[in-house]
Amino acid sequence: MASDFDDADFVDDDSKASHKISLPVSSDLGSASSLKANKPPTSQELGVQVSQTQQKLVELKRAQEELEQKRAALEEERRRQMEFQTGRQEMIQSLTRGVGLLEEAEFAHRRDAEQMAKTLAELRDSLGKVQSIYEEQWSADSYPVELTRAQSRTCCRRSMSHRA
Repeated sequence: MASDFDDADFVDDDSKASHKISLPVSSDLGSASSLKANKPPTSQELGVQVSQTQQKLVELKRAQEELEQKRAALEEERRRQMEFQTGRQEMIQSLTRGVGLLEEAEFAHRRDAEQMAKTLAELRDSLGKVQSIYEEQWSADSYPVELTRAQSRTCCRRSMSHRA
């Protein structure tokens, strides 16, 4: 359909839109759809909308509570994981330090035990030499020589054992 107006003519588009809405679609002028479009909502319709909105609000609050619970659970899990990692690191450090201290102590005790074993062997050797001296077998002629020999054996061993 061609336009009845020139481009220079003033055309009120709002007026056209209101004419289209107000024109009945069917021959029934009293239809409910045409009346509802121009009529404000009733208090019953507003009540339904309020209850629907309230229900949506309750659902949203429930969803928010669920999300907050999930967030709290995740934060607790993260805290526990951090606590585990920190505890693990502390345990590794403590155990490493303990192993090092025990290794040092073991080394010192082994060294001491080796030294004690050497000293014990020397003491047994000295004891054997002292016990092997039989004064009864010395003769009057060899007495001074045997006495000197016996003193040198015991004297040298005593000075060696004191050094250890």
